[in-house]
Amino acid sequence: MPFSRVLLMVALAGIALPAQAQSFQDEKFATAVGLVVATDALAAHCADAARPGSASYQALKTWEARNQAPAVRQAATTAQAREGGQAYRQLQAAVDGKLSPLYAQGCAALATWIRSDQANIAAHWQPPVVAAAAPAAAKVSAAPVKGILGYGLIQTAGMGYGGMVTIKFVPAVLFSSGDILLDVTGLSDPAAHRAANPDDWSNWRKTGGIYEYRGASGQWRPILGNKVWTQVPDTSGLQGRFTATGGGGNLAVGGTDAVFVETSYSFLPGGRMVRDGVASASSSFGDTSTVTGASGGRPGRYVIEGLALKITYDDGHRESRVLMTHPDDKDIIWLDGTAYIRH
Repeated sequence: MPFSRVLLMVALAGIALPAQAQSFQDEKFATAVGLVVATDALAAHCADAARPGSASYQALKTWEARNQAPAVRQAATTAQAREGGQAYRQLQAAVDGKLSPLYAQGCAALATWIRSDQANIAAHWQPPVVAAAAPAAAKVSAAPVKGILGYGLIQTAGMGYGGMVTIKFVPAVLFSSGDILLDVTGLSDPAAHRAANPDDWSNWRKTGGIYEYRGASGQWRPILGNKVWTQVPDTSGLQGRFTATGGGGNLAVGGTDAVFVETSYSFLPGGRMVRDGVASASSSFGDTSTVTGASGGRPGRYVIEGLALKITYDDGHRESRVLMTHPDDKDIIWLDGTAYIRH
């Protein structure tokens, strides 16, 4: 009995998250949750799966332990509480629509599913490892962090529609100490972030007037355009609609899955803003199916304090993101290191 990979994306814009938090906007996390939801749905149509001692029960518990299903469920519950239940409901509906023809097969469908490679959550997502004495997640600092020299752009690779490799230019923060932070979300608490994410930190140097930083391979790589801006990003007059696009899938390697995601922030006069987004996912296995969703505009108010964009939505939810601008191009901003283009 063939199964296509459950490919699920949710039409929600990204939220600035504390360390170790997960978002349904993350394709890998959404896929992991989708796999658990799919397994739970099939198990609900297998009576033996609820009977301790039965083969179906033992197989299900083995799958849950191997794939850390309880951790995925807990992360999904946390994400729902933070982002609202719409994302999870859309995900459940998509799974139900995909698997409903199999429900009549009961335990046979469940057994085939949990033995399949497609049900391997570890291939998509790993629950974050949290240290026993991990400090509470800090909010984005409103004031510039002590010791910052400036910031510049570095070139990185990302994933686009269908799994195509894309080239991105993201801000990196240079410190007077010679350190460089490659993930600007670490500005909330540099010391804690460095301890938890050492790969996000490296060194920089200026030799013969040329700015360089040490890449993951150990080789020195250039700061884009040899420009390091030493002033706090100018966020005055921030107005207009800024959009980021992304995606995923495996079309690039001959597969059949493709994901497209678009997230927008519209900054309006008087400190008002609206966040919205759209996502679509397609997958085929002998046939073709598509899941598409769009989030209605989510209005709220915003204030900018130093490097922090603080938003309070009309429904009471709040978020805080690192906001950086491009001194030479007013049509580009970065939110938590992701580029948004004015449209």
